[in-house]
Amino acid sequence: MGTALKSILRDIFRIQPLPRVSLEVQELASREGTDPAEICRRLASEPALCARVLQLANSPVYGFVREISTLEEAGNLLGNRCLANLALTSAAARCFRGGSGSSAARRQAAWERALQTAIVARLVAELTKHADPSRSYTAALLCDLGSLAMIEHFPVESVHLEPLDADPERCLERERELFGMTHCEAGGILLERWKMPDALVECARLHHAPDQARLQPEVSRVTHLACELTMRLRGQDADTPLQLNGQELDGPLLARLQEQYAAEWTKAQSLLALR
Repeated sequence: MGTALKSILRDIFRIQPLPRVSLEVQELASREGTDPAEICRRLASEPALCARVLQLANSPVYGFVREISTLEEAGNLLGNRCLANLALTSAAARCFRGGSGSSAARRQAAWERALQTAIVARLVAELTKHADPSRSYTAALLCDLGSLAMIEHFPVESVHLEPLDADPERCLERERELFGMTHCEAGGILLERWKMPDALVECARLHHAPDQARLQPEVSRVTHLACELTMRLRGQDADTPLQLNGQELDGPLLARLQEQYAAEWTKAQSLLALR
């Protein structure tokens, strides 16, 4: 086993797992008719997470005229999906902390991209009815976690990969040459170690090869498309045809998605400070 691969695996094993409740409430939010009180009861088992969710609910972006002091109030005002997304996003943010200098800056950029991809995945799922929006948000938020070890241990080599972002296949080839594994494989190992659902592990491993997915292929396809759309929104990969399930996305649908994304990204600005 090469030195680079050993370093990446060692760093993966050091990353603390997400609180299970952050995924449990996401699953609850995806079900029809879930009582907001049930989500609040689950969140109450993680006081630190509750505090962060309330802090976000009281951020200026939501514009409530009075302070939200309890999870129940937050659930009633924001809705199940938003409350669950805040919980998961708050939990995931800590994975992107740390580093110094260029490493810290690149972790911040990775956090921004993860949020953008998650928002796009949820919107794609909602607009196309192709997959569950909450599960798509979760999968997209976590799919690139494997890149963090590469950023931390090999900042120079990782920077050299950035020009290949618009060519995922070449980027994956170069990662394997440099590190002995791709960020997809590293992410799958990490989520498997955390005992995440098999479908999430599969999506992390196959979000650049969604046709190979078997457990929740619709979520993997939406996550793959969200990655491509996010590159386009960031000014990359503008000429690649955008397809979902063999169907090319038409102009009106893309226009609606971009309009909704602009509004959602404005709301999400407060989440960037969670690192």
